[in-house]
Amino acid sequence: MARELMQRLPGPGDRRPYRWTLRQDDNAHHHRVLQVGQSPYLMHLQWRESKKAPVHEVGFFLLNLKGLLAEGYIRGEPMGSPGPEVRVRVVMTGPGSFCLQVRNGDPALRLG
Repeated sequence: MARELMQRLPGPGDRRPYRWTLRQDDNAHHHRVLQVGQSPYLMHLQWRESKKAPVHEVGFFLLNLKGLLAEGYIRGEPMGSPGPEVRVRVVMTGPGSFCLQVRNGDPALRLG
């Protein structure tokens, strides 16, 4: 099931990815509001310890926004809405470990 919702890619191929840089010192999460019509959404995920620290590569992820919304890994924006806008939140769960999760304690989908 997870493969249908998210796929890790070796690179962007011929598509332009959207860069996400998560900062560990900034609550160790990053979120954005996207249009569900942007699916499949190509995320280029990176992280850094602080604003001035070097950037570490995580990878490229192709996200099925409609599927992620249906399974509860992302939420409609505003909360409870079926779309067309969704809020995607990436959480750092440990060293080099990341997931999609609406809020702490909710179901999470590991990236990678």
